[in-house]
Amino acid sequence: MVLDGAIARTGTGCVHGIAWYAAKLGSALAGLCADRDSEPANALMYGIRFTADQHRDTCDPSHPAPSAATATRTLKDTALEYSVLGDTPTRAA
Repeated sequence: MVLDGAIARTGTGCVHGIAWYAAKLGSALAGLCADRDSEPANALMYGIRFTADQHRDTCDPSHPAPSAATATRTLKDTALEYSVLGDTPTRAA
């Protein structure tokens, strides 16, 4: 698993910061990806939901930041399954 939470934006709507977000998402993904029957895309979806729930009461979960690019992989028998998600949202100026 790889996470990159290095893109910092001002006005993220989050009081926790990028490092907190990446650490929480990484912990959630580590637990979810440990289940060899879990599909990587589903693990990523649930990890993002779990992380959003951790700060829903203090931050704006509809804001596109903080964010973290992620890449996960799982080896099932002889197949390598993976999921990659970029973290560069675009906003109209």
